[in-house]
Amino acid sequence: MRDQILTGNLTMPRINDLQSIDKEAYKQVELMFEAMWFAYLNKGTRGTINVPYWAKRIANPKVHNIALKMLSQSGWISISTQSHRNWSEAKINESKLLEYVSRSELDGVRKYNKFKRYLLTNTKSANCADKVKLNGKVCKTGLNRSGFEHAGNTEFQFDINYMNDYKDLVVKLINKGIEKMIQKYPTIIEDDVNYKEIGVDIVDYYCLSNGTYTSGSRISDSRGRDIAGYLDKIGNPVGFKIMRALLIIPFYKRKMATAKGLRNKYLFIAELNGFKNGTEDEKVAFGKECYENKTVPHYDTDKHLDDLPEAIWCMRTYDDIEAYHNNPNHRWVSTIEID
Repeated sequence: MRDQILTGNLTMPRINDLQSIDKEAYKQVELMFEAMWFAYLNKGTRGTINVPYWAKRIANPKVHNIALKMLSQSGWISISTQSHRNWSEAKINESKLLEYVSRSELDGVRKYNKFKRYLLTNTKSANCADKVKLNGKVCKTGLNRSGFEHAGNTEFQFDINYMNDYKDLVVKLINKGIEKMIQKYPTIIEDDVNYKEIGVDIVDYYCLSNGTYTSGSRISDSRGRDIAGYLDKIGNPVGFKIMRALLIIPFYKRKMATAKGLRNKYLFIAELNGFKNGTEDEKVAFGKECYENKTVPHYDTDKHLDDLPEAIWCMRTYDDIEAYHNNPNHRWVSTIEID
């Protein structure tokens, strides 16, 4: 049992009598226990499951009730019932887990579980173009957005050189949003395994792995708009501006650098450095001047850290242009490569 807990794969203690009554119902009971375990991993002692839901899923009241009774009597779970609301919930008893592992070991298991849960992955989004979210439920309405599916399969990477150079500031920006969440929901900080700690580990992982990621499965909302599959991941480029500034194109996807692409780079540099009014040619000229002077938006590590993404975008774009001038066969590395 200790090994199962430490690896994060706890299974329900065997109840032989139930298996002989109804094998299919017994499998569902095992899944119910697994759901309680994952609820604990995600939310600690606040993690519960909906017992009425599992009663319907198990579809055998005798097996369900005996399982709950035996797991409760053995100390594995606790059940809370509100008869006036026709409601009941169950959860894993942390005290039972601590009979097999120490507090620090248990916190380590939960921390690693959250680490995996909030980490970007390279997940293909095949056959997801027809899913629509209506009133909180995902269904099929006949709407098909093949472009969303292609977007979900588009691979991207991060510039780990700049991420390592500015790692402390990257972590600071990622945790900034988490700190606001903690102020709004103070109970989050009561959990030893909170998002802030996980954010540090995930940035370390991105720095070391040099991985390739995708945004995953896509869903359309009721108005046909795209909902990306990685919005709940720490460091996703939609929710974290600093990660957008660090985006790079995988080598096999890069486009050949051209004069037109270079012009677009200068336009982008001008935008980053605050160009406001003027013609497009004037904007290009301003971008060239910024490039020649290596001008970057000002940021302060304490007061104006929000401007760091623009500064990194600028520096990385300058590197890309330098490589273009030094190599006629250069392929654009950064995400601004429209041609």
